[in-house]
Amino acid sequence: MRQSFFQTYDARILRQVPTPAEAQLWQALRRRQLGGAKFRRQAPVGPWLLPFVCARARLAVVLYDDATVRAEAQEMHSGLRARGWRVLWLAEDAVCADPAGALTTIEEALNND
Repeated sequence: MRQSFFQTYDARILRQVPTPAEAQLWQALRRRQLGGAKFRRQAPVGPWLLPFVCARARLAVVLYDDATVRAEAQEMHSGLRARGWRVLWLAEDAVCADPAGALTTIEEALNND
């Protein structure tokens, strides 16, 4: 499925104003710093824009906070799983409090292909 103009535009806007957790995580994921895996940020997959994806491993890393709507999150999770993606959910406050722990969790998910 090709991404629409609106998805591309929205992704660009979201990349310009990341949350503190996204900015912190991106510094560690960019340029293949984590196990040589290439990550993209605010990447469209189906109708969703995902904070971080590793296409080769078909791994989506989604950051959430208390405001995340559970019904939409469940629909997205089911839709991604149906498309063959694995979804790793990380709490934004946990990423900010323990970035090394978040990276370890992502690396374990990458290695458990």
